[in-house]
Amino acid sequence: MNKIEYTWAVSENTEIWRHDVFDTVEDCVQDYLENYAGEDLEESIFVGEVKPFEISVDSYRILETLSEEAYEECGDVAENWLYFRDIEKDTEELNEKLTQVVIDWLKKHDYMPSFYKITDIRGVEVR
Repeated sequence: MNKIEYTWAVSENTEIWRHDVFDTVEDCVQDYLENYAGEDLEESIFVGEVKPFEISVDSYRILETLSEEAYEECGDVAENWLYFRDIEKDTEELNEKLTQVVIDWLKKHDYMPSFYKITDIRGVEVR
């Protein structure tokens, strides 16, 4: 089971949520009160669940591109190279392997995404 993490914003309609990620809703409130509240204390802030972007490679699209490139380069002899074969059952294995290769490469070169989607946004009183 994945651990739920949270972040917060002053406005529910914030396009980019820029605050840190926290383990609890209470930690979000504490961060607001200690670091941002000042004299203009809001009655509530908005807290949402952090959903990381999940990297997934679609091998079918890659194989389709390869098939098109083979046809472009070799002509009719390459037509339907992969289309008359039952590759559907094998693509899940390829999806998993290619996804892992891409993730490893992103990590190696420090390109892993640092962004995420915010879901289940709710107002939380801070006063």
